[in-house]
Amino acid sequence: MNELNLIVKSEIPIFITNFNELKNQLIENLKLYEIRVTSENIKEAKETATVLNKLSGEIDKKRKEEVKKVSEPIRDFEMKIKEL
Repeated sequence: MNELNLIVKSEIPIFITNFNELKNQLIENLKLYEIRVTSENIKEAKETATVLNKLSGEIDKKRKEEVKKVSEPIRDFEMKIKEL
């Protein structure tokens, strides 16, 4: 029987981000939204929650995009190996 040799060369993706800078900036900016919700400012509090939820969604969307990019070679490799 012939021996099959699978040669795999891979590189671990490296994420370079300005994480600490973004985190510190976010912490500082969130201080602007520290409010005590009362019946008088409920409308403002809801608007603030909407803004914060949108920002959270944008961050999550970016995370998913980057994970998808680096996961593509893995999915491609898996499909090819399963085909064998």
